[in-house]
Amino acid sequence: MLFRSLAVGAHPDDAEIYCAGTLAKFKAAGARIANAVVCRGDKGGSIPPEELASMREREASAAAEILGAEPFFLRLGDGEIVDSPAVRSAFVELIRRVRPELILAHSPTDYHDDHIQASRLTLTASWVSANGGYRTESPALPRPPTVFYFDRSEEHTSELQSQFR
Repeated sequence: MLFRSLAVGAHPDDAEIYCAGTLAKFKAAGARIANAVVCRGDKGGSIPPEELASMREREASAAAEILGAEPFFLRLGDGEIVDSPAVRSAFVELIRRVRPELILAHSPTDYHDDHIQASRLTLTASWVSANGGYRTESPALPRPPTVFYFDRSEEHTSELQSQFR
């Protein structure tokens, strides 16, 4: 195995949109890849929230299977990511379970608040995951993983829009 990587997306389709190609390259090179979805994807349409969340989790699981990634779901409600002790602990436990050397996450300057909060919690948890005094079910990592950020989608949207003016 080359290394372990973890993509953390706020919503069920974020990792696929922002870094599926990178994850596929990592997998092809022999890396273990994991994809974590923070929110349930329950508030993005006219379908009842529970039905929508269930459908989006099935889709995210299928996408992870295609990529060869291990899927993880934190199942917070859309718009409900807050830095609380319980949520921070869930992020730390996720990182400790996967034990990645590299994490891919949303930019802290992204356009969507769920993306921003997921980014901040991922970065904080990456450091805390190596702190032996912070207790979760899984043991602390020997060192914090490296965190890289996805490109922000509005940058690409602006580039495309300027090409068609």
